[in-house]
Amino acid sequence: MPVVTSRSLECTTDELRARYDRAADRVRSVTLSGYSCTLASGSSDKTIKLWEAATGNLLQTLESHSYVWSVAFSSDSRTLASGSWDKTVKL
Repeated sequence: MPVVTSRSLECTTDELRARYDRAADRVRSVTLSGYSCTLASGSSDKTIKLWEAATGNLLQTLESHSYVWSVAFSSDSRTLASGSWDKTVKL
């Protein structure tokens, strides 16, 4: 499987802050929690992965969708919504 990489750059220095690597299919959506502590990624490998934003450490993998097209945190960062190819939205 190809390695998919998401990068986070520091706006003022253009230095890489964290790297999120995974053996996976295409990453379709990425969202950062309102408190910038957690990053969620949704991909066509039918998973949502939760990452520690500061370090890039994988916290959890959620598997229950078809291809995941979108992920978004609620304004209080307590709920994650995902939209999928199978025409479902899950919270």
